Amino acid sequence: TIEAMKPGEVQKKPRRMDSFHIVFFKGMLGGIGNCFGAFATSPLDVLKIRFQTQGALEKNAVKTYHNTFHGAGVILRQEGIRGLYKGITISLVRELTYTSARFAFYEPARHLLSEDGKPMTLPAKITAGLISGATAAAIFTPTDVLKIRLQADVTGTRYTGLMNALQTIYKMEGLRNGLYKGVGITILRSALLTSAQLASYDHSKHTLITQYGAKDQFLTHFCCSMFAGFMTSLVSNPVDVVRTRVMNERASGTTAVYSTNPFVTLIQILRSEGILGLYKGFVPSYIRLGGCTVIGLVIFEQLRMLSGLDTL
Repeated sequence: TIEAMKPGEVQKKPRRMDSFHIVFFKGMLGGIGNCFGAFATSPLDVLKIRFQTQGALEKNAVKTYHNTFHGAGVILRQEGIRGLYKGITISLVRELTYTSARFAFYEPARHLLSEDGKPMTLPAKITAGLISGATAAAIFTPTDVLKIRLQADVTGTRYTGLMNALQTIYKMEGLRNGLYKGVGITILRSALLTSAQLASYDHSKHTLITQYGAKDQFLTHFCCSMFAGFMTSLVSNPVDVVRTRVMNERASGTTAVYSTNPFVTLIQILRSEGILGLYKGFVPSYIRLGGCTVIGLVIFEQLRMLSGLDTL
């Protein structure tokens, strides 16, 4: 196990892959840990969505939300505290399904990509993150569509609740063009996010432990999860903006302006809003993803240790 490692040793592939119930259990621990993170950072997630959808394809659009604090104040005045927690139910459902799947698939993928008796390499971890993130998103894209639609609903008149949103989107837009709208960009974002998040955390933690003599404990988990949160935000924000725009359009009956091809949409945003358009909402996104990553990964590791399992 990691606890037995000494400085200079390397993280090696275990001889056997975990059984299905252990893989499932580890995935659920990841989902539970991230539920705490999602609840704590929900206001920032709502702000991120509002920033990313305002002034779409307009260079000189009038801004409703000027910065994080101003945006929070506007939402509080117009919608109350509940406005900052819009979509919290589907956010928690998403963590228990989509995030649990991401965490569950990561270690088996890493295991298959590593050679017996040899160190687990960074490329293997990055590839495992890409595979696990893409697979989870391909299955659970509807949770993303529902979350974005509910959080972007400023007036609160689009849907009466989660089930109403699910039924309305399915009835009006169908499965492919509604609940699975933007599935391509969602898979891309999830692959990049999971790779940046889990691979950077996994590799930085084991580097500190095996090369610098750090202990596999709370402080190490905290520091490495902070680094993972920054890497996740940096890599995923441009894709997140594209995904949010695609998923949110037509929600209020407007004509579609974005291509279903994410790369075409990317070019549309670059031409209309510049490179900064791809980093709209970066501050709340970083605070949210950083905070969510720290809370989620630290709790995930603590739950694993309490369950008698090795850490990631």
